[in-house]
Amino acid sequence: MDVTPGITANIPSDFTKPSSRYKSRAWIALLGLIGFITIYLGLAIWLAWTCYRLITAALNNPDGGSWFIGLGAGFLSVFLFKALVFIQRAKPSNDIELKASDQPALFSFIYALADEIKAPRPYRVYLSPRVNAAVFYDLSLLNFIIPSRKNLEIGLGLVNILNVGELKAVLAHEFGHFAQRTMAVGRWVYIAQQIAAHIVAKRDALDKLLHTISRLDIRIAWVGWIFRLLVWSIRSLVEVLFMGVLLAEKALSREMEFQADLVSVSVTGSDALIHALHKLSAADDAWVRAINFATAEKAAGRCTNDIFPLQTRVLERMRNLLSDPNYGITPPCAMADLAAFRVFKSSLAAPPQMWSTHPSNADREENAKRRYIAAVIDQRSAWLLFKNADLLKASISKLLLGETASSAPTLPPDQLFERLDQQYRMSYLDPAYHGSYFNRSTVRHAKSISELYASEPSNALAAARTLYPKTLSTDVERRRALQEEAALLNGIINGTLKKSGDAMRFRGREVAHRQLPALTAKVDTELAIFDDLLRQHDRLCRTTHVALARTINTVGDDGAPASAGWHDYLRGLLVVHHYATHAEAILRDANAHYQNTLRRQVTKRAGQKANLDVILAAAKVPYRALARIHAEAASLKLDATLLARLSAASWSAQLQELKLSEPTKESLPNWVKVADGWFNSAISNLGSLRFIAFEQLLDTERLVVATVQSRDSVGAAAPVSNGSLGLAPAASVVPPEYPRLMPGAEISNVKPDGKTRLFGDGAPLPLLMRIGVAAAIIGFAIYSAGGAGHTSVTVYNGLGLPVQVTIANVTTTVNAFGHQRINIPDDPTVHVHTAAGGRLIEDFDVKVTGRGAHDVYNIAGAGVLVAWTANYGNVGKIPPQLLGAPRWTHSPVDHEFERPPASISSKTGGGTRTVLSGLSAESPEQVLGPLSGKRDEMIRVIRLHANWDLPSARYKQQWSDLAQKVSTAT
Repeated sequence: MDVTPGITANIPSDFTKPSSRYKSRAWIALLGLIGFITIYLGLAIWLAWTCYRLITAALNNPDGGSWFIGLGAGFLSVFLFKALVFIQRAKPSNDIELKASDQPALFSFIYALADEIKAPRPYRVYLSPRVNAAVFYDLSLLNFIIPSRKNLEIGLGLVNILNVGELKAVLAHEFGHFAQRTMAVGRWVYIAQQIAAHIVAKRDALDKLLHTISRLDIRIAWVGWIFRLLVWSIRSLVEVLFMGVLLAEKALSREMEFQADLVSVSVTGSDALIHALHKLSAADDAWVRAINFATAEKAAGRCTNDIFPLQTRVLERMRNLLSDPNYGITPPCAMADLAAFRVFKSSLAAPPQMWSTHPSNADREENAKRRYIAAVIDQRSAWLLFKNADLLKASISKLLLGETASSAPTLPPDQLFERLDQQYRMSYLDPAYHGSYFNRSTVRHAKSISELYASEPSNALAAARTLYPKTLSTDVERRRALQEEAALLNGIINGTLKKSGDAMRFRGREVAHRQLPALTAKVDTELAIFDDLLRQHDRLCRTTHVALARTINTVGDDGAPASAGWHDYLRGLLVVHHYATHAEAILRDANAHYQNTLRRQVTKRAGQKANLDVILAAAKVPYRALARIHAEAASLKLDATLLARLSAASWSAQLQELKLSEPTKESLPNWVKVADGWFNSAISNLGSLRFIAFEQLLDTERLVVATVQSRDSVGAAAPVSNGSLGLAPAASVVPPEYPRLMPGAEISNVKPDGKTRLFGDGAPLPLLMRIGVAAAIIGFAIYSAGGAGHTSVTVYNGLGLPVQVTIANVTTTVNAFGHQRINIPDDPTVHVHTAAGGRLIEDFDVKVTGRGAHDVYNIAGAGVLVAWTANYGNVGKIPPQLLGAPRWTHSPVDHEFERPPASISSKTGGGTRTVLSGLSAESPEQVLGPLSGKRDEMIRVIRLHANWDLPSARYKQQWSDLAQKVSTAT
């Protein structure tokens, strides 16, 4: 079938060329991603290298610290690297994959469209039970390099409400993403997001290992505590770093959506995509309502194998209900200039569900019509593209609703329509009321019943005839628009909604964020005016009908006229409605507070435990509200009509006995499992009572008017005994005192105090403190690990003058008869240069013992080294080891060229400490004593001291004399 619309305007050659804004956002997102990956991989690789370096060093130079830090670095590197091993499967489990052989017309349409846009054809095509069309793909680490093959999702809930031209526009938008090079940036960001999420949120065997270690004996548990702290720090920093990447990617995503829209416009014109957008919000709502209705019908034993006609029917009913003939259908153009016509008003936020990550519809329409492209839209149903559409509808309906029992009847659509229509025949939705009762309470604002009534009109019947003029719908619509504006403004202020783009436009003009509070106050003031107008109307309605009901009499036992009691009956219905409305609101609010608190506590960040005291305090709030409702049940006497609507003997019987006890710390874990059922049941019952009381009130008000009109039309002055209304049922009675919840007084609306704003959940100060602590911990760990395990040398100067020593480009000065420890590069061979006062002492290359080893450089071999053992307690003496005068040696000991401690702590009653000492500042006899029998070393030591010791050295003359004797002897 030919589905190509006729483009009636020339497409500019640069129409789909990326803008400079698009390019700049792409670069920002790319640079942010590169920064994140660089930091992440840099830290992971550095930890792995540190592990290798320190363990190698520990093997060459046994050192407990190097082993501990090295193994710890290895653990943390595994913790980071394991996040790279993932495969993200994008296909939802309840989607149906299509084959070209099964749907030739659809695939021909899709392939032709992809080729027209010069985009790659989709790898796979799936049908979903959603109001959606989307690109998705499987991801793994390889997709950083290799582009992933893109799949296409087509939601049949979307197909059901679009024509062929609109569906083509939506799919062209998705293919516009296929063709975008910056889609790679989005793919990379998504891969990085999987890595970050794996690090931050996933708990696996490594976490269990640390948790187990932390619960052992304190001599071992401290290891687990340290590494859990390090893991927490890494997770905190990774999370914060990636937040910056996401912000940059979101800015790019907005530009990508605009660009994809232009691709769609280039093949379908400027109107088709906008028409589809116009239908989406209504389609979302109708789809959910249709599913809920079909699910409820199935539970009652009435099944359907096709949910799609129900979506269409709901759209029709909502169109009538809202008095909006354009709801969910292609909007008619009210202007001759198509390019200037706008479907959407400027909005601050909140696009439809399918486009929840996209710019606002108004911004997208401006983008699509900035350079208007005229086109003929194919108005045929999108179902024409599908072969065996009825079978597809049945398959998707089965996926949504599940298997149907073989004994359950499948109702034809007309019977289901009748049952669905009954839900939209509710009295408060009657078009005669012009939507004045739709989505608003007439009693929540009132503390007392008297606030719901006004002064009675002088002519109640005349007033009744004009209670619901057509102009009422204008006030209702204006109030609804103000409510939407207030919700958007408050959502942006409190952060639950994001502004649409960089600039915000309100009522046609650009506004700054600082202006939002003032604008919110302005909208609230305007909304209060319309609320007051409608409340005045409510009071007039209730008062007028009570006044009319008071004129309805019946014949008493004595034959005289007597009041039929309808005015009291109406008041009783309104009182019940008022009671149920406030009781339901209180319980809903308390339960929402409890659920939010519970959710926040059980989903705390890694390393944080749920606060049971906080949960318990929040749980007691809805429980006490529930207990009060049950305690008041006996005092709530419902009239016969309400009990009949409830199908209950009494309100107490409807609620049933409360068997849930108040939670305690001990019972809380089990209490949480069952409390929801009790809360939901009570909320449902209160909602039903609120609804039927108001329905009965409106129905009775109509009967009152009809009865009085019927009586007055025949001039009847006699009581009405056999007319529309007879004797009224006994009026309902509510508890004499019951709590109210005024709008704005909800727990969620309570303003936090200064302490909570600074230190509460989500407050900036705890976040900054967490980041600071995490950064400090990681910085200290890097510093400690970076300084551990390096090759080091202790330079011992046995000469009687200061010496400058350079080992592998590390230079130090060692005082006469002193020592200095330095770290040098981990090279197998190092160059040594030693001088004093500009005179060269020696210059040579030497092999170090090994990576991470610790050697001793005895300058020129001028000092005599002795290794000995200090013994403590019950340990016997160990003979010293005379090392002679080596120039370079490796001698792992506890103390070098310093005195060991005078005592040690030991559980065995004794111990030892190994010591390396040098003889050089002592007299020649003491220095040369350990060299007895080593003539060459003795001569070398004598000559070194004679040649290099300063004249002021204590034993300079003795060394010189010995050198003279040695020279004479040789």
